[in-house]
Amino acid sequence: MKLISPVLLLCGLVNFAWSSGWQFTHAIPVSTTKQTGVFYHVDSSGRKNVAASATTVAVAWEDNRSGSAQVYVAFKKASASTFTAPQQISTQADAYEPTLVYLENDNFIIAWEQAGHIWVRVANSATLGQPLQLDTQPSAQVTLASSSNNNIYAAWSQQHGKYSRIVTTRITLKNTQLSAAPLVIPDSTTLTQDQLYPGLAISQDGMVVAWEDRRFEHTRLFFAFSQDGVHFSPYKLLNEFLPPQNPKFGRGTGVTRVSLATHKNIVAATWMDKRAFLGGYDIYASVSHDGGKTFGKNELVEDSGMENLPQWHPAVAIDPAGLITVAWDDNRYDSPDIWLSWREPDKWSDDTSPAPASGDGEQTNPAICFDESGQMHLVWISKQTDQPVQLLYTSGKPAADK
Repeated sequence: MKLISPVLLLCGLVNFAWSSGWQFTHAIPVSTTKQTGVFYHVDSSGRKNVAASATTVAVAWEDNRSGSAQVYVAFKKASASTFTAPQQISTQADAYEPTLVYLENDNFIIAWEQAGHIWVRVANSATLGQPLQLDTQPSAQVTLASSSNNNIYAAWSQQHGKYSRIVTTRITLKNTQLSAAPLVIPDSTTLTQDQLYPGLAISQDGMVVAWEDRRFEHTRLFFAFSQDGVHFSPYKLLNEFLPPQNPKFGRGTGVTRVSLATHKNIVAATWMDKRAFLGGYDIYASVSHDGGKTFGKNELVEDSGMENLPQWHPAVAIDPAGLITVAWDDNRYDSPDIWLSWREPDKWSDDTSPAPASGDGEQTNPAICFDESGQMHLVWISKQTDQPVQLLYTSGKPAADK
């Protein structure tokens, strides 16, 4: 059994907090709006709500400050101690679940759902591009992926007759204008149930998309690989399916909300898995070393012994050295905190809770990314007793890099 890593003391003389070998900056608000009744949501498909260049961090979220659900983005320069004022990305109708990726020249691509359709636009701290509708039928649950050579793809769940199917498209930016290629269907087999909540990653060898699939009348995770973003291999099963010991407890182990990250030819997947169903969801992961063509065995991410406690909202990122890190929240100390574990050569590390994202109140819904220097960027939702909800940010590096 792994030991739970202690949360170390705050350092009072400098603006850093220490957590089991990691050095984090103190938390700052992404938005300074602290208003009772305003709620932040950071829950996009694939959990890509924060992205970073060498000089700029961008965070996208949804909140109801205007009286309806709308999508916002805020930016922070590496040298700055605060974020810019939020820019509203969506328009008029209720909007949900934004996702974003870095493109180039401090431009970020943001996608979201609005009025049952998928929209995308480019944004930086100074300007917003024109929004572009991507779908052709009612849709939801968009996610994005980008590569070092500025290939950008989107995936979402789109209505096809009675059921929803995962579709993808390539997005191009030219002279500040976005355009999209014809839609591609990664799995063209006959639909008998919905395909939902895709994860997306671009490796050196191609593109991999994973999704929730309910054709067997319970949820499994499938993935498909494409070298060119157009022609996909037949789908394969990502999660290890375990049939029920007793049929009255369902049709098999449940899974949900897959998230993907990539670095060169490594693709990491993480998700919530209810194979220990009496304790709720656990965090599992699987790693591909061939660009997403195949994945290895399923691995328990959180400390063993935590299987009797539910974990939520897993997100994954990979740093420039290939370090795979997963973030999630659970309430092992009576209130939810953010937890991290990273993939060591032969196992997952002891869980550690970043000091800025633990302690009093509820700390939930993490999203993480790494910039090209190896700095981790973490955002989450914080709720203190009798205080308005906040969207908070911290950044960190292993202490040896200080």
